[in-house]
Amino acid sequence: MSHTSIASLYKSFRTDNTKESSGIMKRFGPITLKLARAGGSNDKYRRVFAEVFEEYQRMMELNELPEEKTRELLYTVYARSIILDWFFYDQETKTDVRGLYRDDQNNVVLFNEKNVVDLFKNNCHELFLDIRTFVENRESFLFDSVESAAKN
Repeated sequence: MSHTSIASLYKSFRTDNTKESSGIMKRFGPITLKLARAGGSNDKYRRVFAEVFEEYQRMMELNELPEEKTRELLYTVYARSIILDWFFYDQETKTDVRGLYRDDQNNVVLFNEKNVVDLFKNNCHELFLDIRTFVENRESFLFDSVESAAKN
């Protein structure tokens, strides 16, 4: 195998370590999120995951951690280490607004850990699953696909 072939093979699998930690923009319908990778060079994700699940380690080993609690813990991990920013398309202003959505009183619901976890728990588990699929996929953070991710 020639040197050029090895280099091109490696390039097709090489992820952008900076983007894995600092995040990339990804649109999900009317919302745009800045997302870091769940894994790879995102050390914050591994650290937060260990911290959040630490007290439940024994229950996990015994397969006794209820699914609802597991979901809530995962939502917390993502809100702390994966979802770096959140914007929604505002029909009123016809622009992207930083926040989750407008509530019944027309106030912007702030982007913070509690609000993200509550949103996933109460309404949007399927959105969480789509986010999880994207951020766990190494291909989302390849050098060549970083720019195209925001378009999708």
